[in-house]
Amino acid sequence: MRLLHLLTAAVVGTGMTLVAVPAASAADLVTAPNGDKVVPQKVTNRVDDNGWARDNFNRVATIHHVKGNNYTVTIADSGTFTTVMGEPTPANDDGAATLARSLTGNFTGGGSYTVKGNLKNDDKLRKLPSSFDDAAGKKVETGDWAKQFFGAKATSSGITGWKWTYKTADEQMDQDESGITGNVTGKLSSELAAAGLCRTANKTLRWTVTNARGDRARDFKYGVSLGGGKWGAVKTATVPAAGKVTVWTPPGYTLAVHYWNGYAVYMRTYAKASTKSC
Repeated sequence: MRLLHLLTAAVVGTGMTLVAVPAASAADLVTAPNGDKVVPQKVTNRVDDNGWARDNFNRVATIHHVKGNNYTVTIADSGTFTTVMGEPTPANDDGAATLARSLTGNFTGGGSYTVKGNLKNDDKLRKLPSSFDDAAGKKVETGDWAKQFFGAKATSSGITGWKWTYKTADEQMDQDESGITGNVTGKLSSELAAAGLCRTANKTLRWTVTNARGDRARDFKYGVSLGGGKWGAVKTATVPAAGKVTVWTPPGYTLAVHYWNGYAVYMRTYAKASTKSC
């Protein structure tokens, strides 16, 4: 499994628009009541492992003095990522599955380091960059992040206990030291839309059900209201990915379509019968 944010990745002809940032200025150091040093910084234009996404995020480091010259450093990230269409999905970096489209989502995460060395004084900590634009060659690898706060002879464990969670409107992926759960594929959940088309001479109704927002075929159930609180028989049909299907019902007033959207959400949509003749 890959370690997100920990390995070096190169920008290779992606056509992505890079985010312009102002020149780095001094880090905004805060000293907490317990003596912890809190250093907020920003990272832009970071290429995620194997090029599947571009990240822009805030990273807050909290430096805690244990004893002597022993410290723990904890980082907390929050920001956005944008997938790169055609690149391997993060859970399938062998290229078996590729990203269906470019989508922007949110991610959070972090981890901790054990460091032994001399912590820089407050003046030097304040002189650290407040932002790192990877596209401008100012990249600091996540695995080395804690080293910037200490003298040159400090030693670090590297990041441990790390986890990042990536979310789009439809998907979630969690990655930690044990591996990946879920995935980001760029595929969209189904959002079905129904419409009444016409009625035949014997008043049989013709409807269309469209998979207006979905990369997967979707099964659905449908029935028509008969009036007086009664409904006709419930039937089942399938609408293809990004397609539509025609269904017929007995005479009635309103079509009800029920389905699972593909991400464990039960959905309903309705349409009024048309008065037009077929």
